Amino acid sequence: TGRYSSGSMNSGLIGPATKWNSLITRPTEIEAVDQVSFDLIGVNLNMEEQLIMDNVNGDKDLSAVNAEEFPYLKIVFNSEDDTDLSSAQLNKWLLLYTPVPEGLLLYYGNPEQVGINEGEIWQGDYGFLNVTDKTFPDSLAVTYEVFNQTLRTSQMEQIKILPPLPGDTTDFSIRVNTTNRGGLNDVEVYVNPRISPEQYYDNNILQQLGYLNVLIDSYNPVLDVTV
Repeated sequence: TGRYSSGSMNSGLIGPATKWNSLITRPTEIEAVDQVSFDLIGVNLNMEEQLIMDNVNGDKDLSAVNAEEFPYLKIVFNSEDDTDLSSAQLNKWLLLYTPVPEGLLLYYGNPEQVGINEGEIWQGDYGFLNVTDKTFPDSLAVTYEVFNQTLRTSQMEQIKILPPLPGDTTDFSIRVNTTNRGGLNDVEVYVNPRISPEQYYDNNILQQLGYLNVLIDSYNPVLDVTV
């Protein structure tokens, strides 16, 4: 870490967690004139920060910190010595917590572009796999958007799916009405769009650019009437 007379050092983002357990700090080379403390900053899913503890020394029980409100934490190490100008050093700091579950979005359909006649219903079949031994706390939201490249219009819908158990998969389908969607359409599916904490969100989203090719009937219908 290097030596300094005063200042602070930030741990960066830690988590997400379903439960916070304890903070363990181990500063070293502390002299009588050294002023050493730790601050704890809570961070919500929108990455908004709030100071929740300051001037912490030694180990600290964090079971009272609401992980639902603050799934992430930051530690700030503060050290000051204006007399000898030889600040205390940081040996280690630890945050003990229970990690959140993690899911993976799967697509069961054809990976190549799909052609469909206008007016037909296209169904996409997906699965959401829980790759951890943790459980999701509640049902999961799924948003899906269909963007027509020709008309530059989009349609967004949202459904709810059951949370998959550890090691299990929840299968679900989306249905898209192709009326007035002639041409190429992008399909984007996003499971749990930053509503419940997860370790990563990149593997919750699937973007299929130009995937749905809606074929327009170029001939007017012909009706023969015999009297």
